[in-house]
Amino acid sequence: MSYTDYDAASLASAMVTSERAGIDEMLSAKYDKYSTQVSGLESLDSLLADFQDSLETLSDDNALAAQTATVSDEDYFTVTSDGSAATGQYSITVVQLAQTYQAAMTFDAADGDTAIPSDGTFSVTVGDETLSLDLSTLSSGATLEDLVSAINKAADNPGVTASLVTSGDSVLLMITSDESGEEAGVDAITFTAGTSSAATTAFQSAFDGLSVLSEAQDAQIQLGTTNKVTITSSSNTLEDVIDGLTIDLKKAQASGEDAINVVVEADTDTVVDNLQGVVDSFNELISSLSDLYEDDGDLDGDSTVRSIISSLKSTLRTALPNGVSLADIGLEFSSDGTLSIDEDALEEALADNPDLLTECFTDDGGIFDALDDLLTPYTKSGGLLASRLESAQASLDSIEARQEKWDTKMDKLYTRYLAEFNDMIATMAILESNISYL
Repeated sequence: MSYTDYDAASLASAMVTSERAGIDEMLSAKYDKYSTQVSGLESLDSLLADFQDSLETLSDDNALAAQTATVSDEDYFTVTSDGSAATGQYSITVVQLAQTYQAAMTFDAADGDTAIPSDGTFSVTVGDETLSLDLSTLSSGATLEDLVSAINKAADNPGVTASLVTSGDSVLLMITSDESGEEAGVDAITFTAGTSSAATTAFQSAFDGLSVLSEAQDAQIQLGTTNKVTITSSSNTLEDVIDGLTIDLKKAQASGEDAINVVVEADTDTVVDNLQGVVDSFNELISSLSDLYEDDGDLDGDSTVRSIISSLKSTLRTALPNGVSLADIGLEFSSDGTLSIDEDALEEALADNPDLLTECFTDDGGIFDALDDLLTPYTKSGGLLASRLESAQASLDSIEARQEKWDTKMDKLYTRYLAEFNDMIATMAILESNISYL
């Protein structure tokens, strides 16, 4: 064979490939092992944390204590329940609605963009707070619009809003309290004139004609029909007058009208739907954990995953109040290991005790607390999963570092082989040339 039959690069590459094969295979296997483990542990941590978040949401929303509040006449008020109200019937009479204070000073329309007095004091008092506006501090030629802006932006504004409303040939300077109720009402509006001028005269005339359009007042309702209890509120939204209920007033009843009935009862359909959401979340978690644990899963045969699956299922049984079984709340494990609902049994249980699910799931020490307590050691910062993930990541980083060093070593080996084969081919070329010469 001639020296031209040899390629130094191919020979060097073949030598390096042969030499590195065993180590490459070992490093690749370890890389796959640890990268799969890291991926699996990250998935496991995410699954458990997401499930904990769903438990917290359901606990906060009283989702398993849903109620309906039916009002016999919603023209006067509506009622919503947060799920914690005592079931039963309530009688409510709306005596009056809460109102904001509102007063108006009337000016000729032509005066809307004309100058207001260049001095004097305009004051508004709410409770023990008073806005005293020195008109001389406004810009020269200030108008009603400037006055409105000064009132609304004043640092000592006691809780009122000024505005201008055009009505036909008139412009109304409106002073409105920001909040409803007696305590937020305006106690006094005063104007102390300064230098006599046409603007002062026009402003004084409008002030003298000040009209109170609505007086501040509290909302007032009565509970009961015989021995009525009167309740007042500065707002038309009454919260926790009846524990767990929010009453939004819309209109006052005429004197002598009958009380309006409110019936609060368990919303069984919504409770069943929400419990199905809990069951679906649980089953999805178990299914996802099983996918990680089973053959070809990222955590194939992992004892931690196996323990979590087993503990989740047992916690559902052991966290129930004494004497209560899963069957008593309409839950059962199917033959395939998934949780399911027996709606007939659940509805029968709720009919006997509308608070049964909250007692079992969301009360202190209930199922949700027990599941959270079970998972927290795994998911907390510095917990079991974080420790395992840190260890697996460290192993993966070590393999990557070894691979990098090995690649560098093999690159140097290739360079050495390449030089040697080039030298060999060059020597063969010289020999062949000499033989040919001879």
